[in-house]
Amino acid sequence: MTADTTALAQGFAADEGAWRALAEAALKGAPLSRLETRTADGLTVRPLYREFDFASGKDAGGYPGVEPFVRGTRPLRDRFVPWEIAQAFDVPDPDEANRQILIDLQGGATAVVLEAGPDGLVVTGADDFRRLLAGVQVGLAEVILSQRPTTPDPSARGLVLATALAEVLQGSDDPLTARVCFGLDPFATALSACGVSAGETLEHLANAVRLAADLKARFPASTPLVVDVRPVHEAGGSPAQELAVALAAGVALVRALLAAGVAREDVGGHLRFNLAVGADYLLEVAKLRALRRVWARVAEAFGLPAHTRGAVIHADTSRRMLSTLDAWNNALRATAACFAAGVGGADLVTVRPMTDPEGLSDADARRLARNTQLIAQAESGLGAVNDPVGGAWAVEAHAEDLARAAWGVFQEIERLGGLPDALNSGFVQAEVARTRAALQADVARRKQPLLGVTAFPDPAEGVPRAVPRPAVPALAESADRVVGLAAIRLAAPFEVLRAKGVAHRAKAPQAMKVFLACLGPEAEHAPRVGFIKALFAIAGFGTTTSGPDATPAQAAERFSASGSRVAVVCGEDARYAMEAEPMVKALAGTGGARVCLAGRPAELTIALSEAGVNEFIALGGDALATLELALAAAGVSFDA
Repeated sequence: MTADTTALAQGFAADEGAWRALAEAALKGAPLSRLETRTADGLTVRPLYREFDFASGKDAGGYPGVEPFVRGTRPLRDRFVPWEIAQAFDVPDPDEANRQILIDLQGGATAVVLEAGPDGLVVTGADDFRRLLAGVQVGLAEVILSQRPTTPDPSARGLVLATALAEVLQGSDDPLTARVCFGLDPFATALSACGVSAGETLEHLANAVRLAADLKARFPASTPLVVDVRPVHEAGGSPAQELAVALAAGVALVRALLAAGVAREDVGGHLRFNLAVGADYLLEVAKLRALRRVWARVAEAFGLPAHTRGAVIHADTSRRMLSTLDAWNNALRATAACFAAGVGGADLVTVRPMTDPEGLSDADARRLARNTQLIAQAESGLGAVNDPVGGAWAVEAHAEDLARAAWGVFQEIERLGGLPDALNSGFVQAEVARTRAALQADVARRKQPLLGVTAFPDPAEGVPRAVPRPAVPALAESADRVVGLAAIRLAAPFEVLRAKGVAHRAKAPQAMKVFLACLGPEAEHAPRVGFIKALFAIAGFGTTTSGPDATPAQAAERFSASGSRVAVVCGEDARYAMEAEPMVKALAGTGGARVCLAGRPAELTIALSEAGVNEFIALGGDALATLELALAAAGVSFDA
C-alpha cells in the first residue's frame, strides 16, 4: 500500500453518525430517508445497511434451514462450471434447430432449451425429436423441454411432448445417464394467457405426477417436473408474488408426489424452479436467495431429508424488459440479468437474444447471448466464489424482507385452498393486475426509465432484424374458462407511439416538429429545452425553436410558418412570472395548436391555463399521455 492510499484509509470516516451528517449535508438538509426507495412489494430499500440489519445463523428470519441453504446459496459446484449455459432454440424446423444446437454446443453452451409452440419449435412426435437431437450427447448436455408462452393448453401439450421425448431417449445408448428436464408443468395452462376451466388444473396435476414418477424411474438422471413462474413475472407480477406462486405450486407438487408413493428422499429430485430475472440486480439477487430460503423451510416442514432441500433454479432473462427500439440495449439488460442470476446462485441460466421481441433471432444475436454468459463465467469470474454476496448486509436484509413478504402471500393462497383454487377465484390474477398497473404507471411517468425507449431515445439507430414468428391462432372463447395471466412488454406502448410518429414524419415532416418558444438567455432555458427534446424524441418528434429574444408576436408568426401543431414554452419559473402569459396568449392565438409549458409553476398554473396552456409538462408526468396528445395534434390517427 502506498503512502497516499494509507493516508486515504486513515482518513476514512467509519463513524456512522459522521457519515449520516455528511450525507444529509449533501442533501442540503433533507433527511436521509429521501434516498430510500420502495419496491413493487412495498418493501423499503435503504441507502445504508449495517451488520445488525441481518441476523445470521440457522434461525435467521424465522426460516430455519440446513446449511448450505440457510443464507440462500446453492451447494458447492465445480468452480469452473458455476452454472449451466442453457441456450434456447425456437426455430420452427427441427433440422435447422439441430444445426443451431450443434453450433451453440460447440460454441460453449452446456444445455439445450427446446421452446415448442405455435410460434416456436414445431415438434409433433418422436421422429421430430430424433431430428432435433441428432449428434447431441444427452448424457453431457442437458436437454430441457419448455413451452412457448403462446402455446394453447401447455400443460396437456407438455404431457404429449414428454412422452415422445422419452420414447427417443429409451432407445439411446444409456437412458440411465440421460440428462433431461421433461418440463412437465401442471399449472402452465392455468397461469398462461389462455387460462383453464375450473377443475382442469387438478387433472393436469394428477396426470403430470403420474407420468413424472414413471419418467424418473426410467431416467434417474432426469428432472420430470418444473415449477415455472415466469408467467407471473411477464404479466407484471412482483418478486414476492413470483415466489409465493412458486411456493404454492411446489407445495402442491410435493403433496401429490408423496400421495403417489414417491419416497421423501426422492421428492427433491423430481422438480426444479424456473424464474424470470430482470435487470435490477440487487432485487433479483435477493429474489433468488429468498426462494432458496423459503423453499428450504417448506422442504423441512414436509420432512424431506436435509440434503434434498435445495431448490434447483433455472433463471431466464426477462422478456418484459426487452424492446424492439434500439435493441442493442437489450444486450445490456440481459447482461445485468445474467449477472444477477450468476451471483444469485442460479443453477442454469438462459439469456434471451437481443432481437427476441422481434422474432426468430439470427446467429449473431444467439452468439452474443451465449457469449454474455461465457464472459461472465470465464473473464469476469462470477463463478470463482461459491457465494459472492453471502453476508452482504443489504442483499441479505432485502432477501429476508422479500422472503417474509412472499411467505405472507403464499399463506393467503393456502388459506384459499391452494394454487388451483386461488387461480379459479381470481386472487392471483387480481394481485398481479394490481402490481402490473403500478409498474406500467411508473414506466409511463418515466419513474422507471427504459434505456433507448423513454431515456436517451435514438430512432435512427439500426439493429439486426429478426425473422418474424409464425402467427398464433386465436384461442376459441369459452364461458367456463378462468382467465390466466397475459404477458406484457413494458416498452410496447411507447413502441406503438414511435412507429406512428416515424410513419407520420415521412408524410408530414413539419407537423412532426415541436416548436420551442424559449424565454430568456440560453443559460436559463437550456435545461428545460433539453428535457422537452428528449421527451418528444420518444415518439419520433424533432424540434424547431423561436430563436433568441423573440417577442410573443415574432414567436407566434414563426410558429405559424413552421407547420408545427405543438408549441412548448421553455424557461425558468422566475422568467415565467414575467413573460410566460403573453407568450402563451400569442401562441394560442394562432388557432388549432396545442400549447404546452415546460414545468409546473404552482402559483401560475391557473392564470396560464386561462391564457391558453393545454398541458404543463414536468418530471413525473404521464409521458405516454403527453405524447399521444401531441401525436393527435400533429395529425396522427389512433383508430384501430
